Amino acid sequence: MRKLLYISLCVFSVAGCSDDPRPVLPAVMPLVVEGWIEEGERPVVIVTRAIDLTKPMDSIENYVEKWCRVSIDDGDSKYYLTARVNHDYIPSFVYTSSKIRGRRGVDYTLTIETDDDTLRAVTSILPSVRIDSVRVSKTANSDTLYQINVFPRISPDTDEGYYKFFSRVVNKESRYYSSFLGIFEGRVYDPVTGFSVSKGIHNTFEGEHSFSPYYVAGDTVDIKLCTLLREQFDFWTAYENSVSLSGNVFFNLVHDCPSNIPGALGYWFGYGAFQRRVIVRAPQAGPNSL
Repeated sequence: MRKLLYISLCVFSVAGCSDDPRPVLPAVMPLVVEGWIEEGERPVVIVTRAIDLTKPMDSIENYVEKWCRVSIDDGDSKYYLTARVNHDYIPSFVYTSSKIRGRRGVDYTLTIETDDDTLRAVTSILPSVRIDSVRVSKTANSDTLYQINVFPRISPDTDEGYYKFFSRVVNKESRYYSSFLGIFEGRVYDPVTGFSVSKGIHNTFEGEHSFSPYYVAGDTVDIKLCTLLREQFDFWTAYENSVSLSGNVFFNLVHDCPSNIPGALGYWFGYGAFQRRVIVRAPQAGPNSL
């Protein structure tokens, strides 16, 4: 659902944050939570500890909180999530449950219990917004790269909502990633030009595989438009700003992102979601084409 946030890996990079050359960090690093529940889908929760980047770091998996109890209460029942290994995510230790799926209009209370603390956060799922149409076009100054413009059913004159795009290229990306700079307010949406949905940045774009926000002919792209609460919009805005300014795709310094989980870093979000599949096709050669 989301781009590799790695907020657990970079929260406590303290260089430049204090005049004290030896800043004091807590004996127990705070928990970092990445969790969401989407309309019609199972919840996903990843719990880690923040890392002090001023010290040598070993395996990412060593910072995973594997012995906490994670539950979700929907007002009618309480569901305990089971830990599973899912290599689509890094870290790959994921809490989820097949017994609960997101429903619009429902409040979901996430509880995380460790030996040291108990954390709680509440989210809800807003109604989804339909994508009416899409447009695929060549990018400027390139004959091989394409952009996708999406036209949701949004009226800027009356819409006061907040929205976020996620995308994945089928057979190239195993799950959805946060579309690069893919967040907007309904009131500033332009129904003439639509919204350009880019690829998401993640750690596979390294070395010779440099990141490009565009697509190539033959790509099958799944696009997801999520409806956000205001606190979710604020988080994703801060996150996108961090990613766009970061010089390192793998370690994004996102310690300024607001959290809706008292006592922890990260987020617990509900999403109303609408999906649309797009196939990028090269234009057919006409009689006057070379």
